[in-house]
Amino acid sequence: MQGIMRSFTSSQVADMRRLLWFSLMLTHLPVTESTGNAIGCITQPGEEIRQKTGQVAILPCNISSNCPARGWRYGWFVFKENSHLRLNLNNPLKYRLDGASLHIKSLNTNDSGIYHCAAVWLEPPTSGLHHVGSGTALTVTGHIKTMARDILLWLSFVLLVIYSMAVVTLIILKKVPNFNTIISNSDQPD
Repeated sequence: MQGIMRSFTSSQVADMRRLLWFSLMLTHLPVTESTGNAIGCITQPGEEIRQKTGQVAILPCNISSNCPARGWRYGWFVFKENSHLRLNLNNPLKYRLDGASLHIKSLNTNDSGIYHCAAVWLEPPTSGLHHVGSGTALTVTGHIKTMARDILLWLSFVLLVIYSMAVVTLIILKKVPNFNTIISNSDQPD
């Protein structure tokens, strides 16, 4: 449980960002002609966003003022400690886009990771030109109430076992007629 609720260290964030760029380059984005204006169209906040399970997270992604405001197709990628994947934005129960910004509903601890906004320019003459944001770290922690509920549940279970053992012992003492005499006689030497 402790490993699930921990935050990412700055070195893990840096490693995950390097992994993002490398994997996007190799697997997710098409090879396009590089241009000087490709850098800096996507902006994401660099600070970590912390939320609790069950809440909604809003991960901002904006198009810079030096780039066209329309004509983009957006995608999001998440990098976790041992994996990375492209988000299925067709799942309205979990994800919703507001412009380029991502809304994640019903957070759970598995939603923790570094989220990168990506955009592909669809308009000619530079159709297919892609841009990727620097990433936003999201850390989702569990509710303390959930842990308290689990502790109370286990405590209730232990008390029920102790009570049941006491009741069974009293029933045995009541049903065996000379139980105390038998125990007293067995303690005496022959």
